[in-house]
Amino acid sequence: MPFRHRLIQQYVSTRVERLAIVFTLSVMLIFVLAVAWQLERSYRQGYDDARVNTANLALAVDQHVQDVVKQADQILYAMVERVEWDGASPQQLDRMHKMLFQQVQVMPQLHGLFIYGPDGQWLASSLGERQTRSNADREYFRYHRASRDKAVHVGPVINSRTTGDLIIPISRRIEDEDGHFAGVALVTFKVQYFLDFYDDFDLGTDGLILLALRDGTVLVRRPFDASVIGTSLANGRVFADLLPRAPIGSDVFSSKVDHIERVFAYRALGQDIPLVVEAAIATDDIHARWLRSAWASAVVVAIVIGGMGLFGWALVRQIRGTLRSEEELRQARDVLEKLAMQDGLTGLANRRHFDLTIASEINRARRAETCVALLLIDIDHFKRFNDLYGHPAGDACIRAVADAIAGSASRAGELAARYGGEELAVLLPGANLSTARTLAERMRMAVRNLGVAHEGNALGVVTVSIGVHAMMPGEAEHTAVETLIQAADQALYRAKEEGRDCVRPL
Repeated sequence: MPFRHRLIQQYVSTRVERLAIVFTLSVMLIFVLAVAWQLERSYRQGYDDARVNTANLALAVDQHVQDVVKQADQILYAMVERVEWDGASPQQLDRMHKMLFQQVQVMPQLHGLFIYGPDGQWLASSLGERQTRSNADREYFRYHRASRDKAVHVGPVINSRTTGDLIIPISRRIEDEDGHFAGVALVTFKVQYFLDFYDDFDLGTDGLILLALRDGTVLVRRPFDASVIGTSLANGRVFADLLPRAPIGSDVFSSKVDHIERVFAYRALGQDIPLVVEAAIATDDIHARWLRSAWASAVVVAIVIGGMGLFGWALVRQIRGTLRSEEELRQARDVLEKLAMQDGLTGLANRRHFDLTIASEINRARRAETCVALLLIDIDHFKRFNDLYGHPAGDACIRAVADAIAGSASRAGELAARYGGEELAVLLPGANLSTARTLAERMRMAVRNLGVAHEGNALGVVTVSIGVHAMMPGEAEHTAVETLIQAADQALYRAKEEGRDCVRPL
């Protein structure tokens, strides 16, 4: 039984520990998977946010450019109307010159205001003194001279011949009363004005804002690169692939200029304003922001996993300690039960154990209709032995006899017990009278063969007398424990009466 208990205990202990470990690892795995799922969502969300941000940024730049162009158009309209209605007399041009000068003073975002005659000569400007050079070679002048379109025209970036600044020209055609070409009204904005405005936007390390003509000619680009201004992006992704399909959109691709991958958003301003704006955020910046968040999450995960690991370790240790304590308590209980059921001198079952077992076996024999036999054994002339050799020797004698008896009762279920004093009892479940007598005779000879000296006994050695009684099938219905014991006791008395060192039935 103890071995079986140990096996069960080990199985339960191992199973509980495994369940605790599996539970802890499962919680860890679920937590890690949840964080990984959240990180994957945040990664995709980073791109989604970039698309929204660049779209909003492109819209803001679009609105700013429209405001600038409309502002320029209003100024140009007033300039053209005054020239066409009031003429270009010296007095009118002087008044125009003063008006243009004052206009630039109150609008610092303007680079300059100019009126050119049909030959490209300067008629009036916002500059401090009148110039005598011709601008007939400029793109805007050639455009208006060749086209009867009186709408506002935005030209490519040029270098100011007066200040050397990079400027964006916005112009209108002037006609005489017959509708013939009579000159050009021009408003110019510094490229730096747009760059300063775009610097207010947080685009990350490699973000981009671009303003270009509808044909792909670059007007403004942030980050600024003078070599890019005026170049064509007509073969780029936006102008070649995206714009023909939709005037507004977004995509992820690498720039044709610097080959940096970005999330781009673009907007075409419309046919009346042939401009395109782009806003972009570098994917490296998106990844960097995500990595910062991922590292923070990783630290949290490490702390939580470490805490869970410590909790799991403590839980397993607690379980082991609890199971160990339970095992120790069980062992202590087994020891106490053994002490309660075992004779301290002989190691055989004690009287209490014997009484419980004989009642149980008689009930079992009654149910199964089987035999049960009882041997009562008494050491011959034991009082004389004690008187001759002393009580310690008497105890040793009882132990020796008990060992011999126990060694002879080898069948499963047979119980050898110390019945009291020098008396022993052997319970034999399933044994009939013949079997019981045979076993009793073997026990008697085993004791005699010990050769324990006993001068008070006729044979000179320790011997035993054994009374035998067997309860046959069917008798159990009417046989009580006391009846079986009394019958065996009477048989023992008979053995003593008939000379001792013998086996007698009732």
